[in-house]
This record gives sequence, structure tokens and C-alpha cells, in this order.
Amino acid sequence: AQLRVFMLGKNRLKSIGNEIQKLQFLDVLDLHSNHLTSVASITNLKVLRVLNLAQNKLTEIDFKNLDSLTELNLRRNQIHTVHIQLPKLQRLFLAHNCLNSLAQLRSFWHLPLSELSLQDNPGLENYRNVLIAQIKSLRFLDLTRITPIERRESAVLNEPAQENDYLFDETQRKWLTEHSEINPEINPQYGYFQLQQRGKLYIFGPKFLHEINTNDHLIFLSLRFVTLSAAVVDRLKKLKKLKSAKFLQNNITTFPQLFSLLEALPNSLQDLEISLNPICELKLFPLAVLCHMNQLLSFNDATLSKQDFQTAQQKFQPILKQFYKSTASKKSFPATTNVLDTILSRALANEKKRAHFDRVLWPTALKNFYQDCVHEHNFLLQTYSPNQQQQEDNFLRNFPVWDM
Repeated sequence: AQLRVFMLGKNRLKSIGNEIQKLQFLDVLDLHSNHLTSVASITNLKVLRVLNLAQNKLTEIDFKNLDSLTELNLRRNQIHTVHIQLPKLQRLFLAHNCLNSLAQLRSFWHLPLSELSLQDNPGLENYRNVLIAQIKSLRFLDLTRITPIERRESAVLNEPAQENDYLFDETQRKWLTEHSEINPEINPQYGYFQLQQRGKLYIFGPKFLHEINTNDHLIFLSLRFVTLSAAVVDRLKKLKKLKSAKFLQNNITTFPQLFSLLEALPNSLQDLEISLNPICELKLFPLAVLCHMNQLLSFNDATLSKQDFQTAQQKFQPILKQFYKSTASKKSFPATTNVLDTILSRALANEKKRAHFDRVLWPTALKNFYQDCVHEHNFLLQTYSPNQQQQEDNFLRNFPVWDM
């Protein structure tokens, strides 16, 4: 029971029994190069200082109740989840594992680490400055000494918002890379993450929409690849302090869908972006938004004036009067109207047909019309000059409308 050093490396061990807890005087435990998949039994060893678990088959780590541990070696495992509560840990080695996000390392922030190794973890990139700024005691990172100049340059990342900006950029890049071919009509199985930072929430896909319920303090919201279902709209109504919002690739195709979204947004909203949605192709789209949201300061990155709102009221309000009993307040508009849905959905289809006509059919029709006029004119005059036909052909070839 007085054993202090226990060397069990390279023994093809697949598990460690609870009997290990009886070794209360154990100072060093070496289990490297085995086949361990769990080390849950290694706990309550109050004087254990060094633990070597390198080159096993561990995937998840959750260490606590090892109050004296100062060195932990987890190199060359398959770890993708790690949570560590070790108040005296100074040296931690996690190289050659499967960590893929800086968010997984948050439990390290308050550890007294002097040395940390994270190299060769897929997807874990550009983390050096963030870790130097967050772990003040760190002296070596990935076997490289941290210089005073490097520490000063990383000091700007002490602000949590900047740290979260890094996390957001990293996760956004990874999500968009994995789903670069996603259908714009939205496949509801996709959803990568939500990230909150000082009253800001970013959501890519529907996976984390339940978080909206607990974030009534939000001042900024970005929803991308999120279909605006009735459940989503109901949750948006709880965001009473929202000042800025972005909605991208949400498959908004009809005006009733748009109205439902606008009605859910609070009067505190000042900046709004709705883009990369089918309805954005309609000329009436910005007028509909301004007609409903007369408190906005900017829309789609454009600063708004009183004239913009007056124009919206003049052009779009008469359309609404045909279908709604009251136009005194935007809150009085019902979320759905079958007649309006049908008419304005057809408007989107007509808009596409008009664009096709302008691009393809209209130039051809104009060219044929011109040729008929020229030939009729020449037939009536019957006075072709020797080079008249050549001039006509040259004019037709160079007529700019053919390139529309």
C-alpha cells in the first residue's frame, strides 16, 4: 500500500480496475502505450503528481479529484472532448489527438499551466495568441518558449469579445467549408453551432435554436441557413432588446413569410439585413420592409432617410389596404393571407420571367423587328446601292442590344 511509483507502460492493458484507488501514496503512474479506452477509475489519488496516458485509445477526458497532479501526458490518443479540473496542473501534453475547436479548451483558462502542447490536432489552428492571452502563467506552448514581445502582442485578446470573435470566425469557416454545396432551399438536418458573445448570437442552421429562449438580453442576432418556421418566429418575439439583426439564406419566398418575420422583431431594432433569400429579387421587397419597420436606421447596409419611408408608404401601403382591415399599426397585420400569398408568390415568378425576357427574348425580337423594317423599306424604294446590303449587315452585327 506504500507504493509510490507504478510503471505499467506497454502491457496491452484494456482497462484499469477500481483497485488502483487503494494506492493512496502513489506519486507517479505510467500507463503509456496500452489499449485503454477509459480512465474513470483513476480518481481520488490525493498525492499523485505525474500521470502518463500517452498512446492509448482514449476519446474523452474528464479529470477531477486529483488535487496534487502537476503533469498529465495525453499524447497520441483519439481525444475529441476534454474537461480538466486540476488545481495544481502545470504541464499538459495533448499533441496528436482529435481536438477541433478552441471552445473545447475553455477548462484550461484557469489552470496554472506553465507548459502546454497541442500540435497536430485537426482543425485546431491559429490558437497560439488566444492561449497566450488567456493563460497568464504559460511559459512554453508547443515546445516553444513564449517571448515577452509575443505576450504583449497577444494581450489584445484578453477581451472576451475578441476571443469569441476568433471562435466565431474559426467555426464559421469550418461550417461553410463543410457545407459549401448546400442547397439554398435549406436542408433542416444541417446545423453547426451557436456562439454568444456580449449580447451577440450567431446561428448556422437550426441545431441550436432552443438557445434563443434563454437570450432575451441579446442586442445582435445573425441567423443563416435557418428556416423561419412558426416556432422560430415565436422565439424571436422574446428578444425585446434586439438592436441589430441579420437573416441570410432563410428560404423566405413569400410576403406573408416576410411579414411574419417583421412582426416578430421588436421596436428597438435599428439595423436590419435580409439577403440571399428568393424574395429579395422582388422590387417590392425593400418597400414592404420599410412599410413595416419605420423605426429602422439602416437596411441592408444602406442608411435610411424619411424620404425612403414616405416612398414605401406611398407605393406599398395601397397594396396592403386591399387585404387588411386595419393599417394603423404593423402589429395588426395577420401573419398569413391566402389571397396575398397567391398574388405575391406569382409576382416573384413573373419577375423571373420578365428578367428572362429582358435578357434573351427582347433582344431577339428587336433584332427581327429591325430587319423586317429595313427589308420593307428597301422593297418599297427598290433602290439598293451597291454597298447598301453590306452597310445593313455591318450595322446589325454591331448593334449593341445583341449583347444584353
